[in-house]
Amino acid sequence: MLFRSGRASSADVRIEAVEALPRGIGIALRENRDAVPVALPLLGGFNAWNAAGAYAAARALGIERAVAVAGLVVFMPLEYLWWRLIGYFGN
Repeated sequence: MLFRSGRASSADVRIEAVEALPRGIGIALRENRDAVPVALPLLGGFNAWNAAGAYAAARALGIERAVAVAGLVVFMPLEYLWWRLIGYFGN
């Protein structure tokens, strides 16, 4: 099964909105008629496209929605992990 992602109305996983959060971004995804809110510890709106693609790939592989979202939410790039380790974000 193929899942298309992006902003187009024909996308199976559509990016509806992206907002800046204090420690990352909030993404409003829509899969068919269902809202899929995701908060990521990443900066930059381009990461909404990456997250939508990863979510679509997971769903195409048969991974349940909650598991796919959980995988996105816990993702941290190595640079972010380094800053957390040295206490930059006030663990």
